[in-house]
Amino acid sequence: MAVGRISGPLLKANLVRSTLPAERRNLAFETDLLYIDVNNDRIGVKTTSPQYPLDVAGTIRTTDLQVSTSTQINNVTISANSITTTGNQLNLATPDSAVYNNRLIVDDLIIDGNTITATDTNQNFEIIPSGTGTVEVRGDTRVEGNIHATGNIRADGNIQIGDQDTDTITINADVASNLVPDASNTYTLGLANKRWDEVFANNLTVDNLTLTGNITVNGLDLTARPGKTYYVATNGDDLQTGTHQNDPYASLTKALSVATSGDHIHIYPGTYTEVFPLVVPVGVSVRGDGLRAVTIQPTTPTKTNDAFILNGEVTIEDLTVTGFNFDSVNNTGHAFRFNSNQDSSGYAVTSRSPYIRNVTVLTQGTVTSATDPRGFGSGDAGKGAFLDGSMATAWSREAGALFQNVTMITPGVDAMTLTNGVRVEWLNSFTYFANRSIYAYDGVSGLAGQGQTNLRVDGISGSITAGETIFYYNNSGQVISSATIDSVDGNRITINGKVTGFELPPESGGKTMVTNGNAQLNTSIKKFGQSSLQLGGTADGTNTANSVDFGFGTDDFTIETWVRSNQAQTTVLFDTRANTSSDNGIQVSVSNSTPRILLNGSYVLTGTNGFNDNIWTHFAVSRRNSYTKIFIDGVNSGQTRNPKVLTSNDGVTTNSSVKKYGDKSVQFDGADDCIDVANTADFGFGTGDFTAEAWIQTNSTAQQTVYDFRTTSIEDKVWMYITPTNNKLILYVNGSAIAELTGITLSNWHHVALTRQAGVGRLFLDGVLGATFTFANNLGATTPCRIGARYDAIGTNEFSGYMDAVRVSSTAKYTTAFTPANLVNTTDTLLLIDAEDGIVDNTNLYMNTNLASAKPLTIGNNYSNNNGFNGYLDDFRIIKGFSLYSTNFTPPTAELTRTNATSLLLRFNGDNGSTTFTETLTLPQDIRFSGGATAERFTLVDYADFGAEVRAIASASIYGNYGIWGDGLGVRMYLISHNLAYIGNGKEVSNDANTVVQANEIVKQNDASIFFTSVDHKGDFRVGDQFYVNQETGQVDFTTSTLNIDIDQGVTFTTGNDITVINGSSVETGNIKISGNTIESLTGDVTFDSNSDQMNLQNNVAISGNLDVTGDITIGGNVTIGDETTDSISITAGIGSDLKPAVDNLYDLGTATKRWNTVFTRELQTDSIKIDNNVIQTIDSNADLELRTNGTGNVNVENFSFNGNTISNTNDITINPSTGVFRVDGTGAVKVPAGTTAERPGSPALGMLRYNTDTGFFEGYDGNWIPLAGVSDIDQDTYITAELNPGDDDDTLRFYAAGQLVADVNSTRFDVQSLVVDNLLLQGNSISTTGTDQDLLLNANGLGTIKVEDFVFEGNTITNSVPDSPTVFRTTGDGYIDVSQAGGFVLPTGTSVDRPSVGVTGMIRYNTNDQRVELYDGTSWGSIAGSSGAVSILDATEIAIKIALTYG
Repeated sequence: MAVGRISGPLLKANLVRSTLPAERRNLAFETDLLYIDVNNDRIGVKTTSPQYPLDVAGTIRTTDLQVSTSTQINNVTISANSITTTGNQLNLATPDSAVYNNRLIVDDLIIDGNTITATDTNQNFEIIPSGTGTVEVRGDTRVEGNIHATGNIRADGNIQIGDQDTDTITINADVASNLVPDASNTYTLGLANKRWDEVFANNLTVDNLTLTGNITVNGLDLTARPGKTYYVATNGDDLQTGTHQNDPYASLTKALSVATSGDHIHIYPGTYTEVFPLVVPVGVSVRGDGLRAVTIQPTTPTKTNDAFILNGEVTIEDLTVTGFNFDSVNNTGHAFRFNSNQDSSGYAVTSRSPYIRNVTVLTQGTVTSATDPRGFGSGDAGKGAFLDGSMATAWSREAGALFQNVTMITPGVDAMTLTNGVRVEWLNSFTYFANRSIYAYDGVSGLAGQGQTNLRVDGISGSITAGETIFYYNNSGQVISSATIDSVDGNRITINGKVTGFELPPESGGKTMVTNGNAQLNTSIKKFGQSSLQLGGTADGTNTANSVDFGFGTDDFTIETWVRSNQAQTTVLFDTRANTSSDNGIQVSVSNSTPRILLNGSYVLTGTNGFNDNIWTHFAVSRRNSYTKIFIDGVNSGQTRNPKVLTSNDGVTTNSSVKKYGDKSVQFDGADDCIDVANTADFGFGTGDFTAEAWIQTNSTAQQTVYDFRTTSIEDKVWMYITPTNNKLILYVNGSAIAELTGITLSNWHHVALTRQAGVGRLFLDGVLGATFTFANNLGATTPCRIGARYDAIGTNEFSGYMDAVRVSSTAKYTTAFTPANLVNTTDTLLLIDAEDGIVDNTNLYMNTNLASAKPLTIGNNYSNNNGFNGYLDDFRIIKGFSLYSTNFTPPTAELTRTNATSLLLRFNGDNGSTTFTETLTLPQDIRFSGGATAERFTLVDYADFGAEVRAIASASIYGNYGIWGDGLGVRMYLISHNLAYIGNGKEVSNDANTVVQANEIVKQNDASIFFTSVDHKGDFRVGDQFYVNQETGQVDFTTSTLNIDIDQGVTFTTGNDITVINGSSVETGNIKISGNTIESLTGDVTFDSNSDQMNLQNNVAISGNLDVTGDITIGGNVTIGDETTDSISITAGIGSDLKPAVDNLYDLGTATKRWNTVFTRELQTDSIKIDNNVIQTIDSNADLELRTNGTGNVNVENFSFNGNTISNTNDITINPSTGVFRVDGTGAVKVPAGTTAERPGSPALGMLRYNTDTGFFEGYDGNWIPLAGVSDIDQDTYITAELNPGDDDDTLRFYAAGQLVADVNSTRFDVQSLVVDNLLLQGNSISTTGTDQDLLLNANGLGTIKVEDFVFEGNTITNSVPDSPTVFRTTGDGYIDVSQAGGFVLPTGTSVDRPSVGVTGMIRYNTNDQRVELYDGTSWGSIAGSSGAVSILDATEIAIKIALTYG
């Protein structure tokens, strides 16, 4: 298509076109502005593809537009008087928002001015949009008639319905939107005289609700609370009002900042990152929408802060708190914590505590791994709650919180921590993986930082005022606790701060006493109180059931009562045996009114004096450290055997400050303190076994004796001593040390022990076996013992320090290493000095029998109720674990009282003739006040201000280290139906029951109180610490020592036919009754039938009637046949087994008064002796055979009589060995006959030997009586003796002549007054010859020399043997030295250099240089001839030279 310019006339000619096709001009014109398509009769403006005859792409503006038929603008068509659109909406708009027309008629509508009128009579006026479009009416609309809308009506402006209050609005349709007032707190829904009948709403929130009646919702009366509701949503904005659900805040922080008491914060689902901590104002509730659909987490900088800070009356519901961690330095990082003035209000409760419900706390440690995905080991996971009552304000009503349906997952850290008086309700809530699920402990400052100790006392004597001091004493008179009283309200005392040490009196379960026979109370005769227990003998008495309170074991105990006997009698005071005479209980009886103790069928302790008729006497039996005493009116009156007599030299004392065990030790001063034990056969160990031991502490380095059994220096006896300078413990026997150990140190306790077993000695130090040695020495038959000093002299080798128990025993108590313990009485004790009762032997009161862990008690009779006491008893008391009396005392002057150790107290107070009395349970305490008042006991000791109180119901602690942990007196926790699952498993979720630590489930420290019923991971059920039900086995365990079911008629178990009744004293089932340890038949015989044809009866079995057994009897336990000595046993069958005693060396076969007639036996062995046919021999190798008599009797063998160590015969005693010689072996001595000279035998025989007491010598008969006293003459005045005094052992021979000592010889010298050897006389200090003109020759043998002082004589040479010393020949008076014999005198010779370095005046020598004799004159050496003396060689030489030169 050509494009170009055309002229105007041409354009005009072409534009004016004929309508006839033949006359048409074809014109093509195309630009971006104008497009003329003559072929299709179209013109396009701004379009090259016109779709219409005139197609304009853009806006057309014209002054006047006339359209004959219709025009279409986009989807709007204007045709005739109609404007239509194919769209959903038709808008008529003008710049001033008004369409002006005088009158507009649209079908049946006339629009005239601002009025639209329907023309058809009674027709509706309808405005109908197309499709889903809407009708919009902008501006105010007034409708005077009715409006009927089948669709939706929306008005952007104001709507006024009705102009009179008589107008009405009827709404038949449902309202599908919020109904919100235009302005808050302005309009009223209803009037005071025009009320809505019923309002149905899901939630109703009002600020102020005024009710003249009640609002009932689903049967529940509700009172609306004031306050606003604030909304928080993830798509909200903190700049909005937050008061409408369509106008929410974006953060909880913003909502909390504007909320005040009574307001409610509603949080829509989602995760919110907030700045921790979030302080919840007083009285504000925070609630998530949906169950835990809202998650609250911290910003990164605040993740170690606490999450929610609680104030009073707040509520937090339906949230999950997560993403935070614990900061151990600042103790922050808890989900919940009380406000501690983090805002201006502080924490205070005026009506109720915070309420936490439907909340999950989910945290983890900062370090995780595949094996520890929760970071359990990090120890910094966020904690659940830290509730500290000290943060409360002083005016706060309480400090507490309620948790319901709360789950805390806090790996490796404590979930709940509570202290300082906080109270928590924990309902249907759970913890997982916690270090401690709930941890409550005593704080310091207490509730509101002003904690108080609250006390209540009873039995006040005097008055108490504020400002006084209260003192609480123990039984020993020591102050346990004291404090200043802040306030007093009656018997209630308040003390500021926490003062510990006060306590409630211990509780004791009352015993049920059953009276027997005619036992009853008597008010006429009593010692104290209202009445006493009257007993008439025979079957009278009172008893109570088996109890641990009477099972003394081997512990200390005291039993005491007041006794008034009616007559001399042999009856029983009380009995703890259980239905057998040999039972290991204790029975105290009286024999002719003297008390005695029966154990295991034997009387082991008897009093030395007894009860007087019709006089009240105080009786007590007391065991302390394994030995027992009987006291009558406070005086020790009981013993089992005579004690050893001890002599305390120089007043050995006891010391209560330094001791190893007990209350005292024995103190030795190191000078002359020691203890002597008199000579006794108990220490005559012979070759037998024994032990000697002691606890010692020395404070001196000197050699010191522990004990010494010797009587002479060298003998087969034991001396043990120490040498602290070299830390030695030494054992000395028979003149030498046979064993020694190292380890003794100053001022430390050491246990030393010597034992011997079968000839082997062992020496121990502090339980360590340090030396083992052969020790077969015969230690004799009797010996004394000295403790703390040597045998021969008090003050020699004295012990300096302390000994805490010295014990000697007849057995070898130790053969291997052991742990030393307190030295107490045992059955083999021969001596025990423990200082507890002074310096005495305490073996006399031995009674170490184990009296079992639980026993019954019969008072006034024996266990069979057939030997009752006749008289009265008053105030009967048993103290377990403590010996009240060990030395003499003054009997009580008032009624006995309870102590902490009292296990029974019967005062027998009641009405006359009453057979009912109860145990006195009150335990008095010693409470005194500085103002002089006293009180008997505490009835309240309350530290609740400092601890915590928890009440948990239907909750659980799952996994983790510990469950419930309480620490302190102020902690009281009550848990009902608490699940403790896999506690101790830590982070593990394997549900491994083997790693569960049940001890970790409930932990109580420092007297915290935790009361609970629980179910563990297996379903096992527990009630506190005392009742346990195993769900798998059905086993029920009671860990308490007693089970009390308080039902008068007992407990009955029945299957419908069979009945079993259990009460406090018996079990009855069928025809069998079991009471105590007695089985009896109610009707008929008692039959024991075993399916296996074997019946095992364990322990002791007592049969009081006949026993008929058709089969064999095998008895594995103890058998007691007969309960009285009058019973008899007849055995007609042969005994087909050995007959052995149960205990070695304990039981007798026959008695002194009841002997077997004849004993037939092939062989008899007793200990180490065997009698076979006519041979008596010892069994032990190399053992002695001893025959001893009792008292002064003799052992007679043929004509020989043996008595002690004496063999006598009325005739001669002839010892005639058939072969060999007669030999007396041993290390002792043989005593020969002794007598005066006149008592010599009248007809002596050759070989006789005797000791002459006149001469003091042994003598023998060889035809004449000659002395056998070494070398002596006939008249005994010339002799040789080896000792000056017998026993001196001075190793010196002495020679006497005519009764005078003339010489003596020892190992170093021979001392004689005058000695003549051949012609040589030695006398005084002179050696001379006796022959006239004889030489005195001193000659050495061989190359030897003769030395006289420092001179050595050898041949013709005398040498001074001292180097560099002068040889001096000195005369006295006018004497001189004469060398006058022929020959020469040789002077010392040498060169000038050889002269002495120090000259002495008068020295003379020959100088080989000068060839002259020279003399030292004190100044210089010169010629002996002086200045005019002879010519020297040098001078002569010089002269000769001169002569030669002169004369040629």
